Amino acid sequence: MVSKAHNIITLNIASRLRSQLRGGACDVFMSDMKVKLSAANQNQTIFYYPDVVVTCSSEDRDNYFVNYSCVIFEVLSPSTEVSDRREKLVN
Repeated sequence: MVSKAHNIITLNIASRLRSQLRGGACDVFMSDMKVKLSAANQNQTIFYYPDVVVTCSSEDRDNYFVNYSCVIFEVLSPSTEVSDRREKLVN
């Protein structure tokens, strides 16, 4: 479960990025947008829902996930910190 503080931090990051990147080629998405990754050393596709993701690729045309993220933000919380630091960071 995401706390109010976690949500406010995520919103602040996304809002600031969107404001700075407005009018350019980049798009900013919040936690409901999936990021598609290929698992390291595996023939497997993995999807994550990061707190904030930015893509600047004209090739990112799918409506339901981002293929070419250039930056990903994860706001750490006690319930997600282990996964965010270990599993998501490696991929």
